[in-house]
Formats: sequence, structure tokens, C-alpha cells
Amino acid sequence: MVLNILLNFLLLISPVEAAKNTKSSKEKSSKSKKAGQNREEIYMKILKQARVAHQKGKYRESNMILKKYFKFDEREINTPAIVLVLVASNFEKLGNFREAIRYETIYINRKFKKVHDQVIKSVESGNLKKLPDVPSKLQSAYGKKAELYSKLYRAELRNGEERLAATVLSKVKLYHAICEQMDEADCSYSEKMVDEASAKEELKQQQVFKKNWYASFSYLSWQDPLTVKNLSTNANFDFLATTQAYCLGAGYIYENDFYEYGFYGCWALGTATVGDNNDGVTLVSYNQSGVGVTSLFLGPSFHWKPSSRDVSLGVSLAIRYRMGDYTDFTDSGDIYQFQDKNLYSYGGFLEAKYDYERWEFVSKLGMFTQLESLMWVLQGNYFF
Repeated sequence: MVLNILLNFLLLISPVEAAKNTKSSKEKSSKSKKAGQNREEIYMKILKQARVAHQKGKYRESNMILKKYFKFDEREINTPAIVLVLVASNFEKLGNFREAIRYETIYINRKFKKVHDQVIKSVESGNLKKLPDVPSKLQSAYGKKAELYSKLYRAELRNGEERLAATVLSKVKLYHAICEQMDEADCSYSEKMVDEASAKEELKQQQVFKKNWYASFSYLSWQDPLTVKNLSTNANFDFLATTQAYCLGAGYIYENDFYEYGFYGCWALGTATVGDNNDGVTLVSYNQSGVGVTSLFLGPSFHWKPSSRDVSLGVSLAIRYRMGDYTDFTDSGDIYQFQDKNLYSYGGFLEAKYDYERWEFVSKLGMFTQLESLMWVLQGNYFF
């Protein structure tokens, strides 16, 4: 009897409890939905405030607004991607390119990690032509990252941080190489920076001075004025020696792609034709050919390369020591003697040079003291 009464009671209260439970569940669901809506509204409100601050140029304030509601840590997975992009943009505007790169990297790893890892793997293997399909937003992110590294590179150079700039430049080249493979990425900024860096590196290499030795062989032609003395009357007569010679020598240069400093020397062996030089009036009857002449040339040089490394223009200075086997002679019973058979003189050359591989071809035109005319030289140099 008691058992029947208890069962009937339970049957009566079960629908009531069920109804209460259903009502409680609905209320919780409603509260949860309402809380979610509230969070969404707060999120949109915070984001709108941060965007407005960004648009007004208040980049620090924009980041402060976002930090009140969002966590920026790399391990925080709930921060929306749009927030990370806005934070990166704020840091970029503030000139803090390292932080901008950091948050751009978090954004890429958060949203595109799998594809990004495949892209980096392809790049590291040198296989840029076989990249995976890259979403348009990731393509744009690569363009932005290449731009940010370019701006950081320029900032490090401006601060005199050459070593840091060199490290950053490798990143610029990496992300520019990736950017160039993307159809929807803007690579214009990084392209300009890569071109500037390449030009700067090329200029730096061009400015480096290098040392070189060379052997030379040249042909020379000049005219020496000579004085012949009549030992009987002590009268002097003007003679002229036209000399052709070949010169064996060597030199040393210290050069870059713009300037060249050098020192050279050569030993000339030649022959001269000697005759009077009295304006057609024969005062002394004498002519001699095949006279042996030797000369030593020593001096420094300087050359400028106006447009290319192959062509240069310059000047050289030289001291010349000339020795001639001029033979004294007799005419009409009088003895005539050559004066200054050996003499020193000094002068210089105007030079034009052309380089071809290990060879260098030189044309010189010079003037020396004790010379009747200009000295002309054709020379070939071989570099070791």
C-alpha cells in the first residue's frame, strides 16, 4: 500500500521537475547567447575605437585600446587576425619596424602556418618555382613583410648599424624572392630596396683597391738635341739625333674601378740617326746612323677611369737617364766632340689605356727636358 502511494507521487512530480529542468536549460542557453552577443559587441566597439585612433594618426593610443581587451602573446590563439594586422600597422607607423615584423609574423603563423611552412621549405631548398597554392591574404602578407624588412634595413643603415643592416638585408632578399613569385603581392618597395642594396654593394666592391704587377714592352720614338764642339775653335754646333727604341720594363699598380696609382720603370735599347740641325745651312759635314742609345725611365703614374674599368686616362712623371754611343769625328782637319753623351732629364706623359683581360694597351705622348720634340710611346702590359 505504501509502495503504491510512493510510486504515484513520483509519477506526479516527474513532469514538474522535467519542466523545471527544461526551463533552467533554456535560461542558461539564453544567458550564454546573450553573453556571446555582448562580447561580440564589445569586440566590435574596441576594434572600431582602435581603427579610429589609427586613422587619426594616434598609433600608440590605438595599440593601448587593443591591449585592454586582447592579448598579443604568440601563444595566445584567440586574438583575431585583424587585430594583429592593425597592431603591426601601428608599429610600422611609429617606426618600430622590428615589432611590426614580429606581429606580422604572428599573424602569418596563426592563420597560414601550414602553407607558410611549405613556402619556407621550398625557398630553403632553392625551389621557388614549385611553391604551394598561396591564399591571396598570405600573398599580401609576404609583400608587407618584404616591405617591413626593407624599411628596417634602411633604418639600421641610417643609424650606422652596418652589421645589423647586413643581417636584415638577407631577410629583405628572402621575402622579396618569395614576393616576386606571388601574383597578388606588392613588391615595389622591396624591389627598390634590393636594387639600391645591390648597387651599393657593387659600388663598395668597385671602391676596393687591389694590387697588381705587370711586365711591359714598348716602342718609343724621340729626338735628342746634341751639341758638337770644335776643339780647335771652341765653337759649338747643333746636331739632332732621331732615336727609335724598344723598352722592356715592369710596373706596379694599386687600383679600384675608378682610380689607379702606379710606379713603373723600363730599360730602352735603340738606335739613333745623327745629323746637323742648322736649319739647312751645312756648317759641319757629318751624318751617322745606327748609333747605339740606351735610356732608363722611372716614375709614378695616376689614372682616372671615367666610364668603365676598361678605359682610363692619366698622367705619369718620369726621370730619364740617356746614354749614347755618339762618335767624335774629324771634318776639314778639325776635331769635333759630342757634348753630354750621357745626361739626365725629367718630364711626363699624357696617357690613354685600354684593358683587355690580362693585357693592357697604352698610348703615351710626353715631353722631357733636353728633348727637341715630343716623345711618342706605344706600350703593352701583361698582368700576372
